[in-house]
Amino acid sequence: MGTLGAITHRVSDFIDTNDEERETIARANWHYDPLDEPDNGEPLEFPLDNKYLPAVHTSDQYESFWACVNLELEPLDHLGQVLRRFGMTPAEHGNLDHRVMEQVVAIQWWRAYPTTATGQYALNGTPDLTNTVIDQINTMAINCYFDGENYDLYTTFVA
Repeated sequence: MGTLGAITHRVSDFIDTNDEERETIARANWHYDPLDEPDNGEPLEFPLDNKYLPAVHTSDQYESFWACVNLELEPLDHLGQVLRRFGMTPAEHGNLDHRVMEQVVAIQWWRAYPTTATGQYALNGTPDLTNTVIDQINTMAINCYFDGENYDLYTTFVA
């Protein structure tokens, strides 16, 4: 796996035309993450009622991450247990929902690295990432609880 290129940032200054004094300068930060480049990955399939597309990545990246996770971990079952503790009802999940969750969790791993080469280097020692996945699932459940329908995956994971 090669690098996807450096993460780039650009800052742009502009004046708010609705500002009567016309002296206020607004600053926007533009961010490009190479993991979002469709040419470097494979599009994810999502349920028809969920049009959110978090990112793309290759099958090799996905599989190398999940090879470091205990096969007995059932991510959707764990998510359901946490949601119930928050007093929420988990949605009925199909195979596609399972795949969506696994993709989203794997993407978080790769986003922590500026290139696929460094991410792969971290995986080469086959670390046990089971607790990392559990932490990510807990975070997803917390986002469902606090953000509700404002959380992009709420309608996928909560009825």
